[in-house]
Amino acid sequence: MNRFVAGWSILVVALMMGSVAPSHGAVATCPSDIRAAIAQACPCDGFRNHGKFMGCVRKQLTTLRAAGCDENHLKRAVNCANSSVCGKVHKPIVCCSKLGGAKVTSPKACSDRGGQVISGAISPCDAACGTHSIK
Repeated sequence: MNRFVAGWSILVVALMMGSVAPSHGAVATCPSDIRAAIAQACPCDGFRNHGKFMGCVRKQLTTLRAAGCDENHLKRAVNCANSSVCGKVHKPIVCCSKLGGAKVTSPKACSDRGGQVISGAISPCDAACGTHSIK
């Protein structure tokens, strides 16, 4: 077998296994919900610390870039993951403040400041906090 045929054979096998980024003529396979794709690959409760969680997110970022995802959408998804409670050992929560902003804090600090715990939220990006007036 000559080198040309051997080279093409290796490329075809690699493409079939999904280990090579799509070529210029290939259709992009970016998922419609980037954050959901990251959450599926990197489940929030599956890491012993936040650094390990973010390592998984960075690996997914590489995969999603190769799939043709928009860089701005990727940056927003990574920022949400970075500000999340995932892998944090002290079990913080997402809290909506009296002023309407969301942040990750302890349940006690949230209630002491008159905030509202957002159940099910893992990041301030998940919280739909309304603006409340201070009384």
